[in-house]
Amino acid sequence: MSKNKYILLNGDSLVLIAVHFRPRHLRHRDVDVTTVVHRHFLKAPSNPTINITRDIVIRCLMLYLGESADQLFKEYDDTDEDSVAQDLAVQEMKIYSIQTNLSEGTEDIGIVIDGTKVLTALGSFPRACAMLIGLTYALNLAYPKELRYTFEAFQKLFLELDCSKLSPKVNSLKSQLLA
Repeated sequence: MSKNKYILLNGDSLVLIAVHFRPRHLRHRDVDVTTVVHRHFLKAPSNPTINITRDIVIRCLMLYLGESADQLFKEYDDTDEDSVAQDLAVQEMKIYSIQTNLSEGTEDIGIVIDGTKVLTALGSFPRACAMLIGLTYALNLAYPKELRYTFEAFQKLFLELDCSKLSPKVNSLKSQLLA
């Protein structure tokens, strides 16, 4: 993902969060959705880095589109390496985070496709999302059905690739962002 696309995401982050919290968009959603969003905001420090802000915006985007971040992102605490390897071996397409040393706060963030680690040490969830979009586009992989709207928003709204036809959900998001 080019630097310009990160700037676009940064510029839209406050608008996206504002769109997500408008009451008319939350009327039809469960209370659990707002609880999850608040949990992400409470985890963030009072002066978050740009990567933390991007992480929250991506997770809010997924919630706004009615998709679960758990379908895209898998977190492992300082657990047995063999059990992590076994779990990753059955994943179709995921971004993973393995806490390697809880006391130091180090983690390995990477991408697994069809049970194989294809990229490691990516450093942040937003960077891993950008790399995953690039991989799926370059390798002509199908997007996971349970994340279809998230990937469509990444591709068609943020990267502006093949943006002639939008699904109603993504078109609604685009209208709200441009309003």
